[in-house]
Amino acid sequence: MLLPLLLCSPLLQEPAPAAGAAAADPPQPQGWLTLEAVDARGRRPFRPDAVFRRHLHDPASPAPAAGDEVTGSTGSAAWRPAEPGEDGFLNGVGWGYATVRCQRDRVVMAELTGATTLFVNGEAFVGDHYRFGHRGVPVALREGENRLYVTGVRGGFRLRLWQPDGPVQFAGWTPRRPDLVAGRPVAGEIGLAVMNATAAPLARVELEAGGEGPFARRRAELPHGLPPLAVARLAVELAPDLERGLPEEPAPQQLRVAVSSGFGPQRVDSLGLDMRGPGQAYRRTYRSSVDGAVCEFTVLPPAGDPAAATGLVLSLHGASVPSYNQASSYALKPDRWLVAPTNRAPYGFDWQDWGRIDALAVMELMLEEKGLDPARTVVTGHSMGGHGTWSLAVNDPDRFAAVAPSAGWCSFDTYVPRPDGALRELWHAADGSSDTLDMLSNLKGKPIYVLHGDADDNVPPSEAAIMAAAMDERGIAYQMHLEPGAGHWWTDDRYPGAECMDWPPIFAMFEDARLPERPLELDWSSVGPWVDAEHFWLRVEQPERYGEKLRVKARYQPDPGAVTVETENVRALWIGVPHTLARIDRQDFLADPEAGGAWYRRVDGHWQQASGGAPAEEQRPDRSGPFRRAFDRRFALVYATGGSAEEQRESLARARFDSQRWFYRAFGDAPLVPDTALLDPERQAEFAGRNLILYGNADTNRAWGAVVPEDCPLQARRGAIHLGEREWTGEDKAALFVFPRAGEAETLVGAFADTGAAGARLGYTLSPFLAGVGVPDYAIYDAEVLASGDGGVLAAGWWDHGWRPQEAGAYRPAAPLQSPVR
Repeated sequence: MLLPLLLCSPLLQEPAPAAGAAAADPPQPQGWLTLEAVDARGRRPFRPDAVFRRHLHDPASPAPAAGDEVTGSTGSAAWRPAEPGEDGFLNGVGWGYATVRCQRDRVVMAELTGATTLFVNGEAFVGDHYRFGHRGVPVALREGENRLYVTGVRGGFRLRLWQPDGPVQFAGWTPRRPDLVAGRPVAGEIGLAVMNATAAPLARVELEAGGEGPFARRRAELPHGLPPLAVARLAVELAPDLERGLPEEPAPQQLRVAVSSGFGPQRVDSLGLDMRGPGQAYRRTYRSSVDGAVCEFTVLPPAGDPAAATGLVLSLHGASVPSYNQASSYALKPDRWLVAPTNRAPYGFDWQDWGRIDALAVMELMLEEKGLDPARTVVTGHSMGGHGTWSLAVNDPDRFAAVAPSAGWCSFDTYVPRPDGALRELWHAADGSSDTLDMLSNLKGKPIYVLHGDADDNVPPSEAAIMAAAMDERGIAYQMHLEPGAGHWWTDDRYPGAECMDWPPIFAMFEDARLPERPLELDWSSVGPWVDAEHFWLRVEQPERYGEKLRVKARYQPDPGAVTVETENVRALWIGVPHTLARIDRQDFLADPEAGGAWYRRVDGHWQQASGGAPAEEQRPDRSGPFRRAFDRRFALVYATGGSAEEQRESLARARFDSQRWFYRAFGDAPLVPDTALLDPERQAEFAGRNLILYGNADTNRAWGAVVPEDCPLQARRGAIHLGEREWTGEDKAALFVFPRAGEAETLVGAFADTGAAGARLGYTLSPFLAGVGVPDYAIYDAEVLASGDGGVLAAGWWDHGWRPQEAGAYRPAAPLQSPVR
């Protein structure tokens, strides 16, 4: 159950329209045409899209008419007139088209429910396809006819337009807030989203919280304002008013919040904060290292003396389940804290990518803050959290003493299979961490309990059976229970908690589970160092071939200090135990046992001793691909202000759409930054130590030369993209890539590069934040992707350890790769 923030107070008013202007309430879409889906979507980076190809790739294309037939990859259909039902929904369709006629230019709020994307005059805006209750985002309508397209429909959709009552709006349906706890001081941060509901930049936005009741007044601001129609999140400290304490008995409190934009008076609203008593679960907030946004997690204290507890349970929620509900499904446990992180948002990333990063961050925060024993940390979860349990455990086996998935699915290819395509293996390698079956051997010797209802019609019990069969095949011991007659969620009065998660045999298994301090034998696989680089006393900084799994088998004999290692696809290795002799792939080395360990590097097929890990200029676990790693480390989206007016408009619109998608899927903050800001000496410190995502090319994005190194093998200019000696020309070419950021030792630059407006618009069809969609280090493509998906990919692959194209990972299209022009 979601807990929406209700913001209903009188709000800042927009300047009155000129005489003769339209009434305050905006006109609604008229003359709906709908089309059945003619292309499969699915989890893949490039997919055919016949409707986008015909009507939206070129915004000047003719609009659809009733009876027009469209043929896509899965069949043909015709546009048909349609009328929304009494609830306003249009059901069972793949696309919708309508028009809105306005008497003047205006900005309205577009509340799209049940679909991913709304196109307004060719520009894309995010919809509420999960039906969270979002009230929409600002869109600009122009005088005369406006064309609206809706896509990404999830069952059915509804579109309502409503008039914002001021230049800045609270996105009050997505707050992040801690709970108050009786007997403790007010603490934590709140996160609130604000939107620019105008077609002009807002020079400055300030958020104020507190000043009434038990809260002291605190402020936060966006000193450089908000671009037109943009959304941003602000974090404000929650501080106590020392003269007014909290009530002794738990009671909800109202926090005054106000936002101002430099135009008109403050807009004042209130935010409800729950208050918990002793022995209850309570929400906390923290700042994510990914984007700096305020995120929530929930803590369930132990039974008895909290200071005496040493164990930690990491519990992962299912899709749409708030972390508070997750933690509250358990009874208090003696000697164990329980923490339920949030997968960034109710659905988020299926506990992969950024969901995994934040889950591990919450775990580490609790271990350090409470002084808990890392060797007694266990992981469990339900449904999507059951998959997360498998995924976190197989990818970080040395972090968890025991594993207990409930109603968990294995992977996207067993639960909801991903589409096939010419480059399926390449895309899946970039998302290798989701393939839990392939990494299952990492759990050998670890206590495992698999729980499932045998009548589950949401995640079928066959998912548990698949994992059980795989463990049997690999000789992995486990316990398993299928509850007779139980569905996806089941509980009764046998035990204090919800039986489908708080299952006594699971916690009996947890009781004695403990990670070994220094196991003498290791057999460990990793998708790559960017996911997992360390396993007890081994560390791999580089594989020989990126995009392929690595494996290390090792045996340590403390007396006489000998290590035997066998490797697969390993280039740089740290052996972190004192040893005098190391045998690595049948090569022998003497080492200094006083050093506590030693580095080894493979060069030209032979191992050598090394003085350290990977050099700063090469790929390292904390600075590498694949492409999604560019969206770590407080990333910012940098749009182009150079080039033609059309190029500038397309760049800002594309970046704004990605910012909105991150806002929606991650409940996060992806700030929009003009390229000129990176060149401003007074602002350069603001972007130090941050990853940057560029939109455009070297001719349109003024920051390109300052951020993308000259030796980057992939370069884009107006009309051409280069990869080494190869070149592709035309205005419809585009590329994705990640590379070390120029002038910094730790950060990355990512790019949505293009050769012109037609190439830039292809980015609307990408899914950069959808779980299960892997992209390697680079991909170059053109408009042919709209017709044939992977067939429109010109080149794609991985960089090697030195950030050069790795030939083994390059895609060879039907035309010879040596052909300079496509």
